[in-house]
Amino acid sequence: MLFGSSDPLSMVEAVFLAVVLYGAPLLCVGVYLFFSRTARKQAKRKVGVPDHANALFALLFFIAAPWAVIHTSHLPLKHALLVVLLPGVISCAIMAWQWESAKHAVRLGFVTVLVAVMSIVLDPRAFGSPIIGTGQDMFFLEPVFWLLAYGFIASQAASSHTPRPAITHSCVNCGYSRVGLQANICPECGDAFFE
Repeated sequence: MLFGSSDPLSMVEAVFLAVVLYGAPLLCVGVYLFFSRTARKQAKRKVGVPDHANALFALLFFIAAPWAVIHTSHLPLKHALLVVLLPGVISCAIMAWQWESAKHAVRLGFVTVLVAVMSIVLDPRAFGSPIIGTGQDMFFLEPVFWLLAYGFIASQAASSHTPRPAITHSCVNCGYSRVGLQANICPECGDAFFE
């Protein structure tokens, strides 16, 4: 028994425990920050205070996640609250701050609640009727479902904030005014106009 046991761990069990408890959160944090960075670059935005807050949140999650998993592995409701719902709500708030979009934050919030409910329903200790496998499966399904949704929603938020090219009313090459011109060629320098 890795969780809820006072028996000393063997070397193999200790290594496995370390990999699961620290490797999984590290992977999740890496994917989370990758999605955040990709979305920011897609929107052609510079690093700002919300991005620093995002990185700090990811670091705190990496530190706190192993403790939360150990202390809630046999408590489905508490696990859903501490490991899924609370981090998800914090991330929703950061997303609303980053992209100034309550719409995308609400979408992520809906996914967060859905994943939290799933982690309870699919745990055999919750109602005694597991839908798939054992409750341990959710340790792997929770972050996969949530991170995929986060990446998709963050990409949507970035797309809605990607600056669109401004329509210029003068020739890019020489600055000649295009107002009133019907042709797509500048009469001053002969450069072609592209919409």
